[in-house]
Amino acid sequence: MAAALATPATARDVRVRPNVLLLIVDDLRPDLGAYGHRTARTPHIDALAARSVLFARAHASVANCAPSRASLLSGMRPDRHGVMDLVTHLRDKVPGAVTLPQRFRQAGYLSVGYGKIFHQKLDDAPSWSSQADANRSY
Repeated sequence: MAAALATPATARDVRVRPNVLLLIVDDLRPDLGAYGHRTARTPHIDALAARSVLFARAHASVANCAPSRASLLSGMRPDRHGVMDLVTHLRDKVPGAVTLPQRFRQAGYLSVGYGKIFHQKLDDAPSWSSQADANRSY
């Protein structure tokens, strides 16, 4: 599981804007109680889903991880962003792309990622806040 977090950059912003947590999970399928799966026992994820936005009709754009993640994080279809394998970086194909976490940064959020958000060694430095930004926000 990987997580990306966008949180207001200053304490003052907390009153105005919500925190955003995006969980990205490979190969899970919707086998969770929150999606109606009767066998799965996932009480903590179900509780989080109950108070969150649950995407019931989200589909992978490509059967490979990196192209699908590039689509989710860029808002572009694979035929537009050109990432069709597990080794091509989004910025090699679309240098000026503005990613979802990058858009949060531009809006004044602290944007951090943990785990495999883009794809293993294809992480994207412009998408994430710097350590200095993180230190200032706490």
